[in-house]
Amino acid sequence: MAFVGFIQDDGNKHILQAFRTNQPAIPNDGKALAVGVSSVVCSSTIAPTATLKNNGVNAITAMTVTPYMNSIQGTDVVWTGNLAPGATTVVNMGVQNTINGTNVYSINISGVSGGDVVLSNNGSSTTLFNSSSYVASSQVAEGFVSATFPPVNWASFNPTGAPYTWERTTAAGGYGTSSEATRVFINWTTAGGTHDLYLPGTTLTGTVNPAVKFDFSYTQVATTNTDKLEVLVSTNCGTSWTSVWANQGTPMATTPVNASTENIPTATQWSTAVVPLTGFANAAGVLVRFTATAGGGNVIYLDNINLYDVPTTGIALLSNNVNSFEVYPNPASNEVSLSITASNATSSHINITNTLGQVVVSKEISLNSGSNTIQLDTKALASGIYYVTYGSGKGSVTKKLTIAK
Repeated sequence: MAFVGFIQDDGNKHILQAFRTNQPAIPNDGKALAVGVSSVVCSSTIAPTATLKNNGVNAITAMTVTPYMNSIQGTDVVWTGNLAPGATTVVNMGVQNTINGTNVYSINISGVSGGDVVLSNNGSSTTLFNSSSYVASSQVAEGFVSATFPPVNWASFNPTGAPYTWERTTAAGGYGTSSEATRVFINWTTAGGTHDLYLPGTTLTGTVNPAVKFDFSYTQVATTNTDKLEVLVSTNCGTSWTSVWANQGTPMATTPVNASTENIPTATQWSTAVVPLTGFANAAGVLVRFTATAGGGNVIYLDNINLYDVPTTGIALLSNNVNSFEVYPNPASNEVSLSITASNATSSHINITNTLGQVVVSKEISLNSGSNTIQLDTKALASGIYYVTYGSGKGSVTKKLTIAK
């Protein structure tokens, strides 16, 4: 037996199966709208603000705002005045101390005049990245083995508020050499949404051939997916950024299309990128970040992220994989040849970057055991200094190239 109820409005004869009356007015309600502070700072202190709203129908004449920095309670700020219904006010929260790396700053409202009917909207928080001190490039080497995430002095941002952002995983690691990495389920993010992963602020003073090297794996849901992974560099505390490497869509994919499950890459479903930062050599304060931009795909993995100064000899990094690497002619004009002697057959890639560290030529290559000759088209390159980098899962080597036309 079942019962169904119907309500009829005798005035207009409308019959309602479900109905909600107008929400009654809230007499007193202080609401925390937002915390005002830059997402990237390069100082040990900040001066945040709090935007508050009178969400009730009665004027608010006083309320207390309590700050918290990394869950540590700060000094209360007592606001007094006459805040009309629906109006907002911005409150200066004083000076707050930060730590290097990720910080979480939050506020909570209490002591609203006349009482506070709704308590669920009394809080607001934000995450910020502080780089008030800079580590040496030799100290930036991360395989995500520690359970702490983001790692110490790193930061992760989810500007569009998607359900998932960069996280530590123990499902897979680069080339199967470990079981740890970081990943983002990019398929949960609306197209165009971004996820940022910040390396520690780094000093490149004294470097000659700085570079960032990392392993990545990317799976598409369909070959039309246009997800993008990018490396960006800032030398002015995040005011502006320079893109030094980017890959996107099908050329970036390292696994077959997977539209049914969240893909977990095998040991062979990885690629390695070596991104020269020669344009930033000797810079005192450098910020480097990865940005993943959603385009409908499945998942992106990152592992074995290293920021280092490439030795001028370079070959030592290749660990029995490549015995020699030569670039000729040098200077070159419309074409350059690479002579590579490999101990074993392998797949790898070649990048040519300009003095700003921007990739201007990129090519995936397959090497046979023994001598190999690779031709690269340089017709589109203007005269100047460039850097040719050979990279594989076992290391990289960079050679200087002059283009003269």
